[in-house]
Amino acid sequence: KVELPPSVVEAQKKRLIEEEINNLKQQGVLESDIEKYKKDIEDKIKVIAADQVKIYYVLEAIAKRENLEAGRNNIFDIVIGLILSKAQW
Repeated sequence: KVELPPSVVEAQKKRLIEEEINNLKQQGVLESDIEKYKKDIEDKIKVIAADQVKIYYVLEAIAKRENLEAGRNNIFDIVIGLILSKAQW
């Protein structure tokens, strides 16, 4: 069981929401349509953000236990890259 700091989960959630909104804008989705579905986007991303943070902490613990030399930013980049490549929005 991993206890997640709410501030970290919230920061990840905000980052993901920002990215998703930017992606929608780049795809030509109207601002008014984005606002209509913003609550749905936030609800779905809330779960994703918590999962991503949990995965990060689990992998960080494994890296420490295995004496891996990957830095904090490297692990985060790798995990987030993997998660985002597999995400189904």
